[in-house]
Amino acid sequence: MAEHRTTVTWHDPQEVLPQLLELDGLGYVEAVRDGALPPDPLMEAMGIHVVEVEPGRIVMTCRPAGPHLNLGGIVHGGVLSTLMDCATGFAVHSTPPAMHTAPHVSAAYQFLRVGHAGVELRCTGHVLRRGRTLSHARAEVHDAEGRLLATGETTHGVLDVSAGTTMRSGPSA
Repeated sequence: MAEHRTTVTWHDPQEVLPQLLELDGLGYVEAVRDGALPPDPLMEAMGIHVVEVEPGRIVMTCRPAGPHLNLGGIVHGGVLSTLMDCATGFAVHSTPPAMHTAPHVSAAYQFLRVGHAGVELRCTGHVLRRGRTLSHARAEVHDAEGRLLATGETTHGVLDVSAGTTMRSGPSA
């Protein structure tokens, strides 16, 4: 069996965080779209790009290749899940003021069709409800021919980090 290799590059999120906190959510997402700031490291590693943004709505794309496939030769469900996770997260993040973040607290994804290597995926995420402490978003992934491959919905906590609030994990269950 032939072995294949790839090189992955990304930015350190701790270096980006000070710039991110100075912007409101929409300003940050627009900066990522425009290339002024890098996206999340996982988005960089997977080749996920922000192509459209408006408050509460985002469009992201990626073109899966070899490392994105499962043993059956189709796009891995984890890639589709990650794409929807990023799209819903950025859609919600495009709505709060500066010094706020909105981490995922739940996610549910459904896979309807398979994706193929080299075929661009387009994921649209939009906010269903923006609340003071919780927000909900929906995502759809289509292939280059417009076929619906997957859908998902997520819930996000809305946190004000201006008072030094940090996200931290609790004890293991």
